[in-house]
Amino acid sequence: MIIDTETHVFHRLLPTETNPEVSLVHRYSWHAYTGDLLVAEMDRAGVDKTFLISYDAESVGYDLVQRGKSPEDFLGGRKYTLSYVRKYPDRFIWFNTLSMPRLHRDYLDLLRADLDDGASGVKIFVAHHEMALDDPQLMAVFEICARHGGRVLLSFEATNPPRTPSVRDLLEQLPSVLDAFSQVSFLVMHGGQTRPSAPESQSFFRAMKARTNVWLSTALVDAPAPGDDPKFGWKDGWEYPFHHYLAWLHDLSTAVGVERLMWATDWPWMEHLVPYPQAVDSPRLHADFWTADDKDRFFGRNASTFLR
Repeated sequence: MIIDTETHVFHRLLPTETNPEVSLVHRYSWHAYTGDLLVAEMDRAGVDKTFLISYDAESVGYDLVQRGKSPEDFLGGRKYTLSYVRKYPDRFIWFNTLSMPRLHRDYLDLLRADLDDGASGVKIFVAHHEMALDDPQLMAVFEICARHGGRVLLSFEATNPPRTPSVRDLLEQLPSVLDAFSQVSFLVMHGGQTRPSAPESQSFFRAMKARTNVWLSTALVDAPAPGDDPKFGWKDGWEYPFHHYLAWLHDLSTAVGVERLMWATDWPWMEHLVPYPQAVDSPRLHADFWTADDKDRFFGRNASTFLR
């Protein structure tokens, strides 16, 4: 069983009609990344299931504004994604992105509605909310997940100190949250958005190893978070089998153990550099530091444990 733990579908991002400066190699600007296309790619690559994560213009608007764009430059969302979840219920495991508490006073009711509608959990772009991980409003989210069996995906990208906590701040806040909600499964996306050699990573990895309710997703790292080392990011270009990426996986595996890692692509964001089958085959065929059992854990068994 191979499970991709981070994919998305949407109609368009930065449409070429209103963003002519966007290169045509970024295909999301001129054609849709639909659920039908994702299933075709999964079939081609031999992938059985995926965590399909929905977000709308509001959810990604914070990041777009930092890039000089606006929410109107994204066309997608819950309704769009859910139509494909219902079309392919045996392939897609749905997570929705948390609504902004500062914009939706009923954000907890919206979360409950998602869980009642079949969501396996919630994704939180923590920096987009401009609050600490242990803020009471987020703790209320974790409480609902604890009561309803929801899982939590945490993304630490797009940090912008001092307006938001730094990646270091979020990593330091994480252990107390994990302890307070030990019955909730947490998945930290993009390897925690930190380099394995960074000082803050060492305590983060120790905290992970001491707990049983947290895992790391390993979607291809496209760019550093603000304030991070600018050399930390996707260094391989389109040079398969992506040796820097493999080295990063090796370092993460050494730090926390392969039993805490899950394969992910963040499709389609890296599609201009990494075709979907290559995203699978890079670690499947070239991660010679792992045994067959290690790869079985990485590609699916850990995700199944996370989903309980």
